[in-house]
Parts: sequence; structure tokens; C-alpha cells
Amino acid sequence: MEATRLLIGPSPLPLPATSTAANSQYQFLTPTTDSLQLWIDQAACPSTIGDASTLNRPERRVVVTMFEGRVVGFSWIATGWIDSDENFSRTKSLGTGIRLPVDSAFVFNAWVCPEHRGKALLKSMITYALTEHFTDIERIVVTMDWINAASLASFRKLSMSQLGIITRFKLGSFQWIFVPPSANDNAIACSVSPTT
Repeated sequence: MEATRLLIGPSPLPLPATSTAANSQYQFLTPTTDSLQLWIDQAACPSTIGDASTLNRPERRVVVTMFEGRVVGFSWIATGWIDSDENFSRTKSLGTGIRLPVDSAFVFNAWVCPEHRGKALLKSMITYALTEHFTDIERIVVTMDWINAASLASFRKLSMSQLGIITRFKLGSFQWIFVPPSANDNAIACSVSPTT
């Protein structure tokens, strides 16, 4: 069984001046496929950053936070369809595929190095992606493991509210998904994606 929280919120507003000043020592950028692959090959970023080849898709971006020449945070942002192998908490085979309405973006695989947390870096990365790449986005959607209190607190600071819990069950080759009605009310379609 897999249970994930489904949250939705407005596109982040510009950062307050105090956050901007605190973040001036950080650099935010969206690497190319080749640069991200080089960082992965050279272990210059956490191995959990994901697959560089998905950056070839225009609806996918990863924003990286750099501090003194090293990666201290990253967040993936996508529009359209997010496959289940990109949206899972504990078990890849129990991920949830999500189709978003055109005014929404999905934030996933977000991470900030522990010693750099509490500095609004997640909001800065999302704001950077929406300013540079996804300018027509009005809402942000995110899922997270239902027991991840730290992640929930971070996203609540971005004015996100919980739509409910998505629950997935698997028995042999059969899978079931239970989606909160509020997801459908917000034009968010969740599904069981084919697994191998």
C-alpha cells in the first residue's frame, strides 16, 4: 500500500525582500541535459536528482540551487502528464500518474541540503522555474508521502492546501487507486500507469 498527500496552491508570489537578500548568495539555474548528465557522472550532485534525459522534453525542467560551486538543492517542475515512475514515495511500482490542467504545474523530486533549509530555497526554485520557463502557470500541484511532516510544512508555507490522500494498493499484477473527489473537482486526473 502507498499513501500520498495531494496538495494544491497558487503560483508563488514574488519573494519578499528579506528572502531575496538572504538568497543573493545562491545561484538558481536550469541545467541542460548534457550539463546535468556530466554532474551526475562526476558525482557533483546528489544521485537522487533524477534522469537527465527527461530534460529533452520541453514540459520538464529541473532547477538547481548552487552555493559556492556545489549543488545544494533541486526541484523538478513539469506540466501535462507526470508518469508514475516519476511520482512515487516509497515503491516505484506504486507510483501515481497525474494529468494536470493547462494552468497547473507539478513540483516533484524536490530536495534542499539540510544545512541550507529554512532559507526559502524551495520557493525560490519554483519561482525561478515559473518566471523563466512556465509563465502561464496559475496553480502548483504536489504529492508527498503522507508521513513527511517536513515536506508538508515547507509546502504549506507556499499557501498550499491538502486536497486529500491518494491511496494505491497492489496485489500481484492487480492495482487499485483511490483518489479524493477534490482532485477531480480541480481537473487533476490520477491513474495507475503501466508498470514493468
